[in-house]
Amino acid sequence: MHHIKKRPDTVECAAGGRLFEIVLPEPNLIEKMSPWTTNFRQIDAGPMQTQLRMRNGKALSLLEIGMDRAVHQQGQAPPETLTLGIVLSRSRLRWKNSTVDRKSLLSFGDESGFEGLSDASFHGITFSVSDVEVGMLADRLGLPINSAIRSSGVFRPSQDAVGLQSLAGLALSYLRPECDVAMTQDDEEAILALLLQVASLPGQLNERGIGQKRTRAVRMALEIMEENIEENVPISRICEASGVSLRTLNRAFREVYGLGPKAYYVRMRLGLLRRALLESDSSRSVADLANPLGFWHMGQLARDYRSQFGELPSETRG
Repeated sequence: MHHIKKRPDTVECAAGGRLFEIVLPEPNLIEKMSPWTTNFRQIDAGPMQTQLRMRNGKALSLLEIGMDRAVHQQGQAPPETLTLGIVLSRSRLRWKNSTVDRKSLLSFGDESGFEGLSDASFHGITFSVSDVEVGMLADRLGLPINSAIRSSGVFRPSQDAVGLQSLAGLALSYLRPECDVAMTQDDEEAILALLLQVASLPGQLNERGIGQKRTRAVRMALEIMEENIEENVPISRICEASGVSLRTLNRAFREVYGLGPKAYYVRMRLGLLRRALLESDSSRSVADLANPLGFWHMGQLARDYRSQFGELPSETRG
């Protein structure tokens, strides 16, 4: 795969399914080459790469993704589609407070978006098909579509895991072909027919999370952090606004993300800075981009940034 050190150009995959492969230094650059909306936050410290393979047909879009650091995944799937996913790795994944394994089918939901926490070495594949196309094919094949699967969540297919493995293998044969051949309309329908068979009348998993009070506190804390990026709000104020003690908020964040709220807040802002460095004009200084994110001490910023990403801000810009 070609390694992108700067901002990648937007790429349009040709109808008929031209294969596109890339390695990104920052996962949110996915937005530059696809209709996905992402707000991924790197949790683990260290240099991170995101590997992508994409193939867009007339009715079906396939995306294979691998990330080598733990990531808080948030965002929205391509609009007006039914988007489902299969985990290919054995690494830990939490999705809507449910544990995911390779026998699970993920739904990315509608405009309400998706959220999950993936461990290092995450590897998965997604299938996006327009609502119109999936409805027409379902009617033609006589396969029901459970309305619940249009909401973000984790599902157990009505069939056994063999169906999921067959579906993943078929999709990967077009994402990793021996030669770059087009994915025909018949090929797409074969994948979609198997996808609908696997997705027909699944059972949804509903596992208990970390407790209603702590779940609400984490959600409120994240909202405050996101709305006050430039202020670098003290965690004590976030606790007060969330209605919980520092001990409770610390425990809740560690149960969900494996680190406390202060460390999460810093990594959120560092991630935004990294994206800004990759996307902004080189005439803007690091300080110009860092100050609006609440970073004022450049020496401390340099240490924190290198600890998180394995390089200095100036090295990210190149």
